[in-house]
Amino acid sequence: NNGANNGANNGEPLGEYQAEEVTFGPDSLPGTFQYPENAAGLPTVLLMHQLSQTRAEWTRHQVLPALHAENVVTLAVDLRGHGNPAAGGKAFAQFGPSDWAKLAPDAAAALAWLRTRPEVDPDRISIVGGSIGANAAMLAFAADDRVRSGAFLSPGLPDYRGVNITTALDSAGDRNVFIVGSRGDGNRAQDAETLAAQAENGEAIVLDGSAHGASQLAADEATRARVVKLLTTGLRE
Repeated sequence: NNGANNGANNGEPLGEYQAEEVTFGPDSLPGTFQYPENAAGLPTVLLMHQLSQTRAEWTRHQVLPALHAENVVTLAVDLRGHGNPAAGGKAFAQFGPSDWAKLAPDAAAALAWLRTRPEVDPDRISIVGGSIGANAAMLAFAADDRVRSGAFLSPGLPDYRGVNITTALDSAGDRNVFIVGSRGDGNRAQDAETLAAQAENGEAIVLDGSAHGASQLAADEATRARVVKLLTTGLRE
């Protein structure tokens, strides 16, 4: 589409996607910011990957291509401790509790950075995370009622590496939320149902198989389409 239904953009046609390597937050964490040429005030998604992966997993699992097909602006970040060199200067294998506790504030810093960009509609930002990235993303979502919707892929209860989400979705309000978990992936399907029940407009998507995190969206095209729709429009359909 030409973006007419995604943002005013002053009638200018949207051009090819641009990729900009950026840093954000007090520790200059890295991310890839992608937007169509001539973008102004478009819906935007912040993406936070799972443990031991990098921001590249969102392309590998077909999530970024699907978002970009809808003229969505994206910021895919490397979590603190991940990538080469390690984001923030210390590899996650050496992390203690105080390091893991920085993941949710890192997500908040990424959201704040996005709101400085003219390509972004600051009130149409959604968030998606996988595994520990889902836990961190959920805490940032809970703390910031301007974040429009959230998709959390294989979050773990009560906490993962100390990133505790037991009561996070009590703060969801009337925002739409998907929690995705697979039956063959430990307790993730049960956790998805528990968490979704805490949100006024939460829905658990329980899949067969044992896929984890963003790989669930590569494995299940229908679920990927629903998640992309949520992140693009804020609506559960």
